[in-house]
Amino acid sequence: MATAGGEARKQWTAIVLTCQSKTGAHIYQKELEIHQSKGFLDRDVLLLTLEDPKARIGSGGATINALLVVTEHLSAKAGYETLTLSVLDNANILIMHMGRDFPFSSCGRFFNTLPGKHTEESKEHLCDCIVSNFDLLLDVVSNKLSVNAPPGVWVCSTDMMLTVSPDTRINWKQFSDGIAMLLFHGDVEYAKDHGVVKLGDEGRVQDIIFRGTSDIIKTCTLENGKVPLVSGVVYINIPVAEKILSFHVYAPLDACTYYGLDTGAEPIQLSLFFDILLSLAEDVTESDFVCGERSGSYGHSTSMGTECSSKDEMALMRGARAKLWKILRGVSLKGVVIEKGEFDYMQPSAECYRRQMRGSITSSTTGPFELCVHTHVCFHKNNQGVNPNVDLSSVVVNSIIEGGVNVGKESVVSHCHLQGNLSFGSGSVLAGIAASDFKSLPPGTVLHDDLCILGYKVSLPGLRGESQRVLVVFGIHDELQIPASSPNSSYCNKPWKVLFGGTGINPEEVWIGVPEEQRSLYNAKLFPVVRPFDVLLEDAGKDDMLWLASTGVSDIPDRQVLNRWRSSLRLSLKDILNAVDMSAEFAWRKKLWFEIGKTEVEETLKNCESNCLVPFFKSCGKEGFAMQILEVLDEVASSASSPGVAARTLACIADVLGAMAGERAGLRSGPARNESWMHAFELLDKGEISLGIKALARERSKWLDRPHLLIRAARHYEGAEQVLRRRAVLTARQFFQTECCEPVPKGHWVIAEAPARIDLSGGWSDTPPITYEQGGAVLNVAVKLNGQKVTKAKVRKISKLEIVLVIHSGEHSVRVVCSELMHLENYTQPNAPGALLKACFCLLDIVTLPSSEKLSEQLNRKYQAGFELHTWSTAPQGSGLGTSSILAGVILAALLRVTDRTASMDSLIHAVMIVEQMLTTGGGWQDNVGGLIPGFKIARSQASLPLKVETEKVELSGKTVDEIAKRLVCFYSGRTRLAKNLLQNVVRNWYARFSQITNNARNLINNAEEAAKALREGNIEKFGACWTCYRHQKALMAPGSEPKAIKDLLEAVEPLSYGQAMSGAGGGGFIFVLTKEPNMVDKVKAVIKKMKPSDETVAFYDVSVDWEGLTLRVEEPSQ
Repeated sequence: MATAGGEARKQWTAIVLTCQSKTGAHIYQKELEIHQSKGFLDRDVLLLTLEDPKARIGSGGATINALLVVTEHLSAKAGYETLTLSVLDNANILIMHMGRDFPFSSCGRFFNTLPGKHTEESKEHLCDCIVSNFDLLLDVVSNKLSVNAPPGVWVCSTDMMLTVSPDTRINWKQFSDGIAMLLFHGDVEYAKDHGVVKLGDEGRVQDIIFRGTSDIIKTCTLENGKVPLVSGVVYINIPVAEKILSFHVYAPLDACTYYGLDTGAEPIQLSLFFDILLSLAEDVTESDFVCGERSGSYGHSTSMGTECSSKDEMALMRGARAKLWKILRGVSLKGVVIEKGEFDYMQPSAECYRRQMRGSITSSTTGPFELCVHTHVCFHKNNQGVNPNVDLSSVVVNSIIEGGVNVGKESVVSHCHLQGNLSFGSGSVLAGIAASDFKSLPPGTVLHDDLCILGYKVSLPGLRGESQRVLVVFGIHDELQIPASSPNSSYCNKPWKVLFGGTGINPEEVWIGVPEEQRSLYNAKLFPVVRPFDVLLEDAGKDDMLWLASTGVSDIPDRQVLNRWRSSLRLSLKDILNAVDMSAEFAWRKKLWFEIGKTEVEETLKNCESNCLVPFFKSCGKEGFAMQILEVLDEVASSASSPGVAARTLACIADVLGAMAGERAGLRSGPARNESWMHAFELLDKGEISLGIKALARERSKWLDRPHLLIRAARHYEGAEQVLRRRAVLTARQFFQTECCEPVPKGHWVIAEAPARIDLSGGWSDTPPITYEQGGAVLNVAVKLNGQKVTKAKVRKISKLEIVLVIHSGEHSVRVVCSELMHLENYTQPNAPGALLKACFCLLDIVTLPSSEKLSEQLNRKYQAGFELHTWSTAPQGSGLGTSSILAGVILAALLRVTDRTASMDSLIHAVMIVEQMLTTGGGWQDNVGGLIPGFKIARSQASLPLKVETEKVELSGKTVDEIAKRLVCFYSGRTRLAKNLLQNVVRNWYARFSQITNNARNLINNAEEAAKALREGNIEKFGACWTCYRHQKALMAPGSEPKAIKDLLEAVEPLSYGQAMSGAGGGGFIFVLTKEPNMVDKVKAVIKKMKPSDETVAFYDVSVDWEGLTLRVEEPSQ
């Protein structure tokens, strides 16, 4: 019945949630809208949460009313003024029914949280969120059951857990001609408490049986010995949905809708399965159906334990069923058995709940969720430094557990803050417990195994509108709704007589006015909520509940406890669930969620851990915690132990501000030099981090009221992060040292030259902050183009006390004369003429900025001369060959020599890093290593500050060198490399710690080491594979860095090559190819000629390994 496929999920037109309470509907609507804003629901799907028009209208009545209301909304959305059926033609509507209260999730089964989390792969574009049963059901219906289904209405209960194999695909050509019931395999014994379906040929439904006998159920057995269980999921095609929609104009069916309520109709109850769908079953006769003999709930006895008490009601129901039969009979009803799936009803049983929580989504690990028994938790040490002890077999969800607390094996803890020196026994179920709930218990308290302790906030009339906390305790094995007189009935896993005999409580005190046959644990008024005699005592009487459980932990005399219990306002579990303050319950969950997330943020940043925090920041913006998390981040940044930690924290603040701004505020990347922020930047630049952070926060407070201001504030926090990142990189200054050498006479030229470099693997791992937070490793090689080094600088001392800069570019040149200090001050602006050259003069202290001395005075005092500096770079602009960084090294080497100094190659490499920070261009260290040091080499940095780069030459055999030389093909792509925002985006994504980025960053290092190993071994083919792998790693690191035109060129030459890649960060520039055979350049040219766009020029270059690296010489002035 199912086929495999990989189709896209169902795109819903509307999702409707029905519930029984108007207050609940308002709260649930808000929660669904927040869920939508987080990206878990499509932004254009219509969300509706509807209260039933009248209590107990049944799943059928709720479905009819929901279909009516959603059609009205869709009609209005389409511009119609009346109900218009055509809006349903291509609609996909999902109706979900909340069902009844659920003791173990105060917010209902729908919002029951599960021990699972979103996979790392699904996080990047989503917010942080605890997975609920709604998420699980939505995934199953949207991504598995409804794939390829025609437009229609889906109805889904929310009182079960479904797991379905991801390769399940239904043949909708067979099942879309009417209504399809989604069925799951089950055992005969399990089916006794549920609905089963008897199937005929081609899946036609012959009968639907609810709570049948074993013999009747066995008549439904399938070939595998299982029976098809009703799952609560139904598909209705559009023509049939229109028939059902018409019920609102037919009495007495209209009584299920708000139309009937508004016209004064007497409400009726209809079951979707045992009234509406039953009328379509082939073996059901009209007489049996109309008289109610086959009705599973309504007509003689309801599932809620009520009966039609009058002949009028019986007649009304017969009329309703007769109308159903007349309108629907003949509609096709089929059953689709899900071969690889599981249906598990969420019974109101602690034993069932515990089992489901411990294995609820183990079968969903291939979807967007993965099992995580400790989901969104915080384990705190107490004041004595003791950690909590939580058995690894126990499930913990959205909870804080502090030191001194012990949780036994196979327990379930959700939405709790557990504190104090106490132990919970094995198999416990704890939900909604606050830190204050057990304050009155003596230290060392040990609670029995298999206890269920639940905390609620309830809203009761006459208590000044304040919610009251109430604790409920019972046993895991207690059945809530069986009669108390039953031999199997118990309280706290013991017969009721143990409670009554041990406490002196009389059953009449527990069930006031309740007939004996109707008494159960569910309606037993056991649980104190208001204690009049203890109003002055904080948390007084909280241990009454444990006294009731006969755990013997109270040190108060039994008589005193009994009197207090008797004088208290007490509620039953039924009363409590009816009075739950849903708003307060959601608020409690969210408070815990934020406190846990806040702790993770603090620990992640302070301990330099690689956790992805962006989803949490996004959720803070959606849940109203944005200001609180900003304050947390301010504190972390202010107290940071290193500029690296502070820098990452500022990047996090930028992420929060970006989340607050939303998607319509503009691009994250943009200018960040507004004058209002400069004071804070200056403080950070001076190393006054705490004062700088406070100054940033003060300025930020003025930019929070509009989205476009928020996004600009985010940009300035990224600008502030760059200041601190610069300070982190400047720790490399200690590895830059110079020595004095033989003087250079005035007028003599010092000439420095260096080759280009090809990055062979590991690029981006050298980029701050990656290089000092994770460490880096880059393999590259120095190369000549057309037999020439590509960068050159020459400098001499001149008589005039000024600095003359000449930047050569082809046949043109730019001449900049600096005769005043102010002429050099713009070196921090990379686009200013001669900025790089000016920065080199300042770094080497040839010129001191700022200074009270004039430029001419400084030059005269230090050198009795001025300087004339010329620079060349012969590679095309945007080549990706690292020439700007290499040129910085060339300039520094020349300036050092002309001022009678020298530096080791290692010193020079670190000096270039400093210059690039002075220029504010950022960037990594691999370019200067690649061009200044000859041949093949691999350079590395450690995950620490100060930042230090160490280089190792890679020794190749002569044969390997010769083979590479004959196979290396180089051509200019014709496209200038545009990397303006590449660096900023990579840094932003790195700080976000998306798993895809962090994994790729580690792989860059590993691949560089593998490539170096292949070269040493002379394995050209393996080296080529590493090079191609590097190409894909770069594209993953910087999305958009491989334009389609470039990708097409690379793929065109792929059959001829062992490896190929763009040089540098990507986007354009040079492409290098390692061919499979020697001397294949003509074949590569032929392929490229076919590919070459008409408006771009592809130029081939001779490329050769440079074995000299940086060269330096002194020449006498020409005559």
